[in-house]
Amino acid sequence: MANGVIRLARAPGGYRDSLRSYTVWLDGRRVGKIARGNTLEFSVVPGEHGLQLTVDWCSSPLRVIRLADDQTADFYCKPAGAFYEVWRLLANVDQYIDLARAA
Repeated sequence: MANGVIRLARAPGGYRDSLRSYTVWLDGRRVGKIARGNTLEFSVVPGEHGLQLTVDWCSSPLRVIRLADDQTADFYCKPAGAFYEVWRLLANVDQYIDLARAA
């Protein structure tokens, strides 16, 4: 029985990756894809969960969330850095996508 919610919103702007969806991984399982400007919600059981996004061989950092009963964790994502920072494809591939918990 799921009592918690993880909500993920992707920024509507950002030129880089504007035509590509990010694959969403929750607890090591692929649970969906998120396109620019969209929001997804995942019902989860209380406890610790891992959230990460990928596109090709690049990813976001793994974010670990601990949820209590009836708690919602809001996250947002967007391409990290500026459009011209192509070096991110070769270095810091685990920092290519900005994934942060909303305040």
